[in-house]
Amino acid sequence: ELGAAWGPSGGRVQNSYLDYAPLVVNGPGDLLITNNLFLGSSSIVLAATSHQSVVRNVVITGNVHHSWDQGNRSFFIDERRGRFSAIEDVVVENNEVDAADANKTGTRATRSTPLAVGARSATIDFSQDLMFSTPIDRAAIQCWLYGSHATALSAERLHSFLVKVHLEKAVPASASGAMVTCTVDQSSRACPAH
Repeated sequence: ELGAAWGPSGGRVQNSYLDYAPLVVNGPGDLLITNNLFLGSSSIVLAATSHQSVVRNVVITGNVHHSWDQGNRSFFIDERRGRFSAIEDVVVENNEVDAADANKTGTRATRSTPLAVGARSATIDFSQDLMFSTPIDRAAIQCWLYGSHATALSAERLHSFLVKVHLEKAVPASASGAMVTCTVDQSSRACPAH
């Protein structure tokens, strides 16, 4: 493998400097990757090592990726030798990337969409925001309304990355500009996330 290889034993990668060398994590579990500087084409590669790999107890946060004038994918999911079947107690967020990087992803995401007058539902697509191919955890969908329209709402996962929000009452003409916002998480939680 090219770059710095890290095995499935867990541990910490903190306050490190990787210049044009990816950090390859085989079978990620019990791992903290934080406050590192990734320069040039360096990135983090999470590699599945078996057919039913589970990513468990991993936190990747506070890392800085600088690729200068060229966009660099900060994270790669490598499923050539296996597949990630579940994500448990994993947080990947608050990592800094250059403006040239068009695809900053993580395990949690928040999106908003406007509600048209008369609308009783809205669909939000999180496929560009989430890093794993595993679906959004159904229990980790939280939605709320913005604006002057107040009504009960419920949300359901339609597909791996699609959330449909249902409103009890349609948006009235007097509530133009209403929006719905949802936060989702790909990782199931044994305990509250930080």
